[in-house]
Amino acid sequence: MLIETQSLRALSLPSPALAAARTCAGELAFVCEGQRAGTQRVALFAPPTGLEEPGGEPERPRAMVQLPGVAPAHVLPNAHHEQLLVHQAHLGGRAEAASLTAIDVATASPLWRLQLEAVGPAPIVVGGRVIVVVDPLDQLLGCDLEGYERWSVALGSAVTAGPIEREDDPGFWVGAEDGRVCDFSADGELRGAWRLPAPVAGIAPGRPGVVYAHSGERLWRLDAGADAPVWETRLRGEVKPRFVVDPKGVSYLQRQRGGVARVAADGDRVEVMDGADGVGAPLLDFSGAVAIIAASTSGGELLTWAPSGASPEDLPEAQITTLDEPPLAMWSEPHALTLVSRAGTVIKLRCSL
Repeated sequence: MLIETQSLRALSLPSPALAAARTCAGELAFVCEGQRAGTQRVALFAPPTGLEEPGGEPERPRAMVQLPGVAPAHVLPNAHHEQLLVHQAHLGGRAEAASLTAIDVATASPLWRLQLEAVGPAPIVVGGRVIVVVDPLDQLLGCDLEGYERWSVALGSAVTAGPIEREDDPGFWVGAEDGRVCDFSADGELRGAWRLPAPVAGIAPGRPGVVYAHSGERLWRLDAGADAPVWETRLRGEVKPRFVVDPKGVSYLQRQRGGVARVAADGDRVEVMDGADGVGAPLLDFSGAVAIIAASTSGGELLTWAPSGASPEDLPEAQITTLDEPPLAMWSEPHALTLVSRAGTVIKLRCSL
């Protein structure tokens, strides 16, 4: 796999970014500290024109949106509508511990705000019509695109993994502290569940109807319609919650002490690659390649793996690209990866197999 720098942008941020996202229209959104205590600003930048020149004047945001909050838990676009969802924590003493605000990207104005009791996992948008929020930590809320609650489900145990959207139909999975992995429809109907012998720390989708779950030290493959896991394997050391599974069923997990663990599609083989501590979550790009950012004292590294082969033994070697500064976030685009830093540097890396 060949990786080369395609373009470079410098953006003028009011302060170092706390979170970043790319809207479905190609705009960049950064959440920064506000001018007053207990507030934050969302800076919106127009999509790149392709005419940016390295070394030029930093681009200024086309719009700024001021919101209450002290630390964004998550920021994400609704890929089916021109909305940006900002999930934030608040200062002590407020009526709510957190909030979810929808911003109209076109007008750069807040559309609605949902008050929450706790800062839970990242909300998701299911099927372009339902926003699934964990609030409080043992309850799921389904809201429409206007912020109105349409359904709620009490799990009886804290959500510790997910929710994550199913790609094969309008639904989602969650993992719970009591070891359950639950499959819900977009309407909040429980369609199936598995009970694992340990609290669920992370879940990731595989091919249609397949979900993978880990406890931090063990990994399971779960197939829809099956009463028990297809297989279970012990991981060589504790891993971080978020991970990815490539189209061939190979799992990539970041180790708590640095490096990457890979599990073959049949669960029989675990490989460990020593290295720096991972930043953010692994990313699966359009072609099935896997990308992970690793931090270092001087900058960072981008670790990429080409899509794995059909054989369990066919695990590709990592390619390492040195970065000048640790990125804050990254996302995939057709034939490219885009990385952004807290200072507003944007790098687009072209990937070819």
